[in-house]
Amino acid sequence: MTDETVAVIIPAYNAGNYLRRAVESVFATGYPLTEVVIVDDGSTDDTGEIAQALRMQSGGECRLVRHSDQGNHGVSASRNLGINVTNSQWVAFLDADDYFLPNRFDSLRQVNSEHESSPD
Repeated sequence: MTDETVAVIIPAYNAGNYLRRAVESVFATGYPLTEVVIVDDGSTDDTGEIAQALRMQSGGECRLVRHSDQGNHGVSASRNLGINVTNSQWVAFLDADDYFLPNRFDSLRQVNSEHESSPD
């Protein structure tokens, strides 16, 4: 069995001061099949520019999406938009002003390891 993919959905509204730390914490978990989806929720600060820079730096592991009208729709609508643009098996939510600890996906690694070692 192959490792399970994880999409980390990060709704971001005026989160320019925090977004880089949040995204870097996702990649610091070391989980190999992780996609970060930043949903810029109509920010009026530099969130969009920072998200674009993170997308460019990630080598395709980070995506930036916006609501079709570029407006502010709130955290629930932004999470739903993020879910709608991913095909990952698992979804994790992370607020833009928060971060993951390095062991965030250890239990998923454990499950993957158990599946690989079990006979089919």
